[in-house]
Amino acid sequence: MTRPFRPDRVGIFQQGCSRSHHCGREQAATIFRSPNWHRAAIGLRRTLIVVALICAQAALAQSRRTVNLDRSEPLFTVLAALSAAGHGTELSTETFPPLRQRLSEQFARLQGPAVEAVRQYYRSHRLADPNATLSRYISLALTLGPAPEFEFQMRPGDLPPDVQPIEEFRALLPAFYQQARLGELWEQLAGDYEREIARLQEPFGQSVVLTTSYVREILNPAQPRRFTVYVEPLVGNHVHLRNYGDDYFLVVGSQARLPLEQIRHAFLHFLLDPLTLRYQSALDVAEPFLHFAAKAPGLPADYRQDVGRLVAECLVRAIELRMDRPPESQLTAALAQAEQSGYVLVRAFHQALMTYEQSEPALSQYFPELLRSLDVGAELRRLQQVEFRAVTAPSLHGGPAATAPSELEQWLTAGQRELAARNLTGARQFFERVLALRPGHPEALYGMAVVASLEGRAQQARELFQQLVALPAEPATEEVRPETWASVRAWAYIYLGRIYDMEGNRELAVQAYRAALEVPGAPPDSRSAADRGLQAPFQPRARAPEP
Repeated sequence: MTRPFRPDRVGIFQQGCSRSHHCGREQAATIFRSPNWHRAAIGLRRTLIVVALICAQAALAQSRRTVNLDRSEPLFTVLAALSAAGHGTELSTETFPPLRQRLSEQFARLQGPAVEAVRQYYRSHRLADPNATLSRYISLALTLGPAPEFEFQMRPGDLPPDVQPIEEFRALLPAFYQQARLGELWEQLAGDYEREIARLQEPFGQSVVLTTSYVREILNPAQPRRFTVYVEPLVGNHVHLRNYGDDYFLVVGSQARLPLEQIRHAFLHFLLDPLTLRYQSALDVAEPFLHFAAKAPGLPADYRQDVGRLVAECLVRAIELRMDRPPESQLTAALAQAEQSGYVLVRAFHQALMTYEQSEPALSQYFPELLRSLDVGAELRRLQQVEFRAVTAPSLHGGPAATAPSELEQWLTAGQRELAARNLTGARQFFERVLALRPGHPEALYGMAVVASLEGRAQQARELFQQLVALPAEPATEEVRPETWASVRAWAYIYLGRIYDMEGNRELAVQAYRAALEVPGAPPDSRSAADRGLQAPFQPRARAPEP
C-alpha cells in the first residue's frame, strides 16, 4: 500500500536541498574528525534534523523515499493468519504486549473454510522451531503486493530460498483476508500502529542522521535502494532483517525497550554492503582472514565462506564501536569478544577508522584505502594466538539466538577450516564423519567434492557434484539453511562447468554455468563466477614451479 508522503515521518531523510545537505556534510566531516565529536554531535543532530525537515518540503514531489518507517498490511495479514493457525500458543501470553494479546485472542476465535485452510497448511508446513517457522513466513510477507490480491512482487524463480517451500500459502491469503474482514480491522488499528511508530520516530531519525553523518553520505531519493522499518506488534520481541536486491527490510515488534542498536546495525549494512560489490578486487587483501574466521565454531557459515560478507559485518561492528566510544575497559572486552567469535577484522578496522575520521572523503570513496591500510601480516600473526569459541548472540535474521554448535556443526566447521588450509586429508576425515552421521548431507558432500577436485580425482569430483545438483531444490534436512544450500548448489554447478571445460565439452559446461545462474538465492560471487564461465572456457591456473 502506497501511503502519502508526510514530512513528519522519517521518510524526510533524503536529498531535497543540495545546498543545505552540502553544508551539513561539511559540518559532519569536521565533527567526526574531532576527538570530542560526541559533544559536537549534539548540535549537529539538531542542525541536521532542521535541515532534513526543510529539505523534506522540497522532496514532496518525490515518489520514492530512501528511508521509511511504516506499517505493512501484507505483513499484518500473514501474521494474522499464523495467529489464527495457532502459532505462538506455545509462548506465555503474559509476555505479550496488550495489543498483541488482544489480537491473538481475536484471531484464535475465527472460523470458516478459509481459516481452516490456513490452519491445515500451517500444521503441515511448520518446522520444529517456532522461531524458524515465523521467520520464513515473514520472508514471504515481505515479497507480497497490496491487499486484497497479495500477488508476489518477484518472479517465482527469484523468490528467496526460505519462501519457496511455502509459496502456495500466498494463494490462501485473499480468501482468508475477506473471511476475517481484515481490511476493516486494519483501518480500525491505524491509531494503535501510529502510536507505536511515533515511539520510534524521533530516536530512529536521530540514529539515521548520526549514522549517515559518520559515513558522510547523502541519501538520494532518486536511487532505487530503500531501507524500510516495519512496526508490527504481532512479531513479538524479535527483530527480522531481510535484504532482497535493492530493498532492505527490518521488522520490529512492540518492545518496552526500543531496538535502536539492531536498527542502526541494519542501517549500516544498508549503507556499506554495496561497497563490497563495488570494490571486489580490493577485497583480496582480506582473503587470508577467512582461514581464521573458519576456526570460530559459532560463526555463521556465510561469514566463514564469503569474504565480502565477513568484511561488511566486521566494518559495521567497528563503526558501532567508533560511534559509541565505550570506556577503555569495555572497548578492550568488546574487541576481544568480536575476534574470539570469528569477526577477525573488527580490531583492525577499528584502528583504521581513526585515520578515516581525520580524512575528507566519504567512506564510500575511502573504502579501498581503508583496506589497503590494514597491516595484514601483523594481524595474521596476532590471530594465531586467539582462542576462538562459540558466543551466544542475537540474530537479525529472525531465527533464535546463536547457541553452541552441535557436534555435526563442529565437524563441518573443522572440515572447512582444514580445506581452507589445504589440509585435504584432514578435511576429508571431518566430512566423512558428517556423512556417516547424516548420509547425503549437502555441505559435507560439497566438501568431499572440492577435496576430490583439488586432489585431481576429476571422476569422483564430477560424480559428487552431480549427486549434489540432483538433490531436491529444498534439502531434506533442516540442518542446512536455505541460503547455504543455494550457495552450495550454485557452486556445484560452477565446478561441474569447469570440469566439463577442462574435458573440452563446452556445451555441457555452458549448460552448467547457466544452471548456476538460475539457482534462487545464489550469492553474488557465484553469479560472477558463472558469468565468467559463460564468457570464456575455464582455464586452471598454472602451478608455480617447484623450488
